[in-house]
Amino acid sequence: MEFASLFRDIYGNEQLIATLCADLSADRLSHAYLIEGAPGSGREMLCRTLLSGLIPDPQNRKKLAEGNCPDLHTVEADKGKRFIGIDKIRAMRQIAPIRPNDLDFHVFLIRDAHNLTVQAQNALLKLLEEPPAPAYFFLLCDSASSLLATVRSRAPVLRMQSFSPDALRIYLLEHSPEAIRLSKSDPAAFDALLHLAGGTIGGALKLLSEQSGKGKADELSATVLQFWTAVAHQQVKDLYLLTSSLPSEREKMGQFLSEARLALRDMAAARQGAVYESLFGYKDEIAVLARQLPLKRILLLDTLLVTLTRDVLASANLNNVRIALADGCRKALS
Repeated sequence: MEFASLFRDIYGNEQLIATLCADLSADRLSHAYLIEGAPGSGREMLCRTLLSGLIPDPQNRKKLAEGNCPDLHTVEADKGKRFIGIDKIRAMRQIAPIRPNDLDFHVFLIRDAHNLTVQAQNALLKLLEEPPAPAYFFLLCDSASSLLATVRSRAPVLRMQSFSPDALRIYLLEHSPEAIRLSKSDPAAFDALLHLAGGTIGGALKLLSEQSGKGKADELSATVLQFWTAVAHQQVKDLYLLTSSLPSEREKMGQFLSEARLALRDMAAARQGAVYESLFGYKDEIAVLARQLPLKRILLLDTLLVTLTRDVLASANLNNVRIALADGCRKALS
């Protein structure tokens, strides 16, 4: 089989795909993998594509692609809950010894594996070390570093590529009629979308498919403007209230920090009197804020956001991130 053709629907990730094709050809795939990347980066698509290289029957490959394969077991947190408890792993251990139906092996796909409790991870170790029957385990996570070292040592990490706004622009304009329409009708909104996508094609497509992408971008921009207004006027009480109400979802928090950095970029340019094309919008309001924030403080605030963005990507506690954001802004102004 020509394995490279299996991955034709996965954009970029050339080095990763080359490695996996070589492993497939040499029949040396690991029985467990950590697939690391932001939501929308194509983690699950990579998993299913890789598995298709192990399934000779076209009908079974089709079932897998459509999510109808009885031997594919998806593990995730219960609705309304964040963490994946040990009960989910116990259920996996009951399934694992049973003979597969269509395939020659079971497949266990754990979504948001970074949310496995410590007890669940320790229970999973036994399965990873000695599966009772042929099985493949795929742990999808935002950051492999959030898992126990013992788990990481038993599963190679496959890192999905993060794309720059320019790379996303090229992809979207080649593959999405909606992106072409938005880029022509509202270039500023399209630019904002590229920066809000978190470096992922899935994130960009999700933003495009929302009922009102412009409305969402405007809503987020308004929140950012309100936040920086409280900072610039040193309204400490408002600053902490606004910070406490920021998104509790990791992806949305990352989008807020990204948009907040765009606003700081515009403030720095306005502060220096440079002629620039705004990436944030609200150019008049930004000019007012820039007059109230010295360039040194703007740069300090940007450094703070860079650090917090890394924390969000590393699956840090979002409540701690919000507290650090408010405290950091207050200290930068003192």
